[in-house]
Amino acid sequence: MKKLLLICATTFMYTLSYAQTRFLDSIFANVKVDSNVTYGNNKNVLNIAQDLVMDIYQPQGDTATSRPVIVIAHGGSFINGDRRLPDVVHLCRQFAKRGYVTASIQYRQGINPFSGLGFEIEFTQAVWRGQQDGRAAVRFLRKHAATGNAYKINPNMIYFAGVSAGGVLGLQMTFLDKPAELAGLGIDTAFLGGFEGNTGNPGYSSDVAAIANLSGALKSVTWMYDKKTVPLCHVHGDQDQTVPYGSADFFYMGNRVSFLQGSFSIDSAAKLNGINSRLRTFKGQDHVPFSFNASYMDTTVKYVADFFYGVYTGAIVSSVKQISKTNMDVLVYPNPASNVLNIRIPGHTENLRYTLTDINGKTIESGSWSSANQTIDIAHLNDGLYLLNLSGEETLYSKRILIKH
Repeated sequence: MKKLLLICATTFMYTLSYAQTRFLDSIFANVKVDSNVTYGNNKNVLNIAQDLVMDIYQPQGDTATSRPVIVIAHGGSFINGDRRLPDVVHLCRQFAKRGYVTASIQYRQGINPFSGLGFEIEFTQAVWRGQQDGRAAVRFLRKHAATGNAYKINPNMIYFAGVSAGGVLGLQMTFLDKPAELAGLGIDTAFLGGFEGNTGNPGYSSDVAAIANLSGALKSVTWMYDKKTVPLCHVHGDQDQTVPYGSADFFYMGNRVSFLQGSFSIDSAAKLNGINSRLRTFKGQDHVPFSFNASYMDTTVKYVADFFYGVYTGAIVSSVKQISKTNMDVLVYPNPASNVLNIRIPGHTENLRYTLTDINGKTIESGSWSSANQTIDIAHLNDGLYLLNLSGEETLYSKRILIKH
């Protein structure tokens, strides 16, 4: 009898283990961490040479020899913050348990408020230094893969994730890559080392295969338009008072720093321009709620894991049209439209919010209703392509709308 029970228990555990999916589920119990791995060196805001390090997390007992990597950048407004912050460590461990190699990077931080250049220039330079270090970290991993590859990584599958300032860093290093895009920055980028910088590991690509932006922002969504093949994932609170959820000014200690376009604006502009993008909105939440709430963190990990799994398998579902899990029928007509836009959701009674955004992620129209039928006056809008978003507890539906008078 004991032998039979042992066989049944073993069979059950094997079946349970077999049912788990690598990169989606936590399949490794323990994680190995290599701390303080130097990936580069560069001069900081005080013009002092600084070693840049990363902590590398691996699933213990893993036998795979070609594993995707997630580089993760911490928050801290480019002034403070650390690669060992609890939220970043948790993300690194959770994704390592799912089979990834993860690397939490320390990047250069700091501004000089006494330089006389002003907060906007100082912060722009800080972001520029940070994105150079992010690029160097990616190059380091590719160099490592080409010169021994003790971490058993796949250099073609390097992803990036960033929390708050780290999200800003990841977005800039991915999409700010053309001289014409530098015109509005107001800094001497050549003096600071150019796009790639001098942090180290020259000769290797700093491109990443996907970005998970956790409450970060771009200075301009137009930077994405010449690089449409990089899929995006966003997590953001819609009441964020630090980094805008939509498009607004960023302030530091009461001083205006810069105009930023947050996750909602990026996601809307991406969808309108054929870029794979998905957004998880935490309704009514302020900045990085997942950093302080276990439930939001769990949701974030699962959402981002699903995204990276889709990138890895090539099974990302198009983000142009998202239907809710209730499979409700949403009718939007006419399209193209000229004077009015009709929305019909048979049987719908829940309070629902709508927004119309243009190709630059700017919200043009917004409102809410609780009936099954709604008509939006669009006669005053300019001709062009817009994105209609309908949302309740979570985003239910997105659709491109062509307005042509």
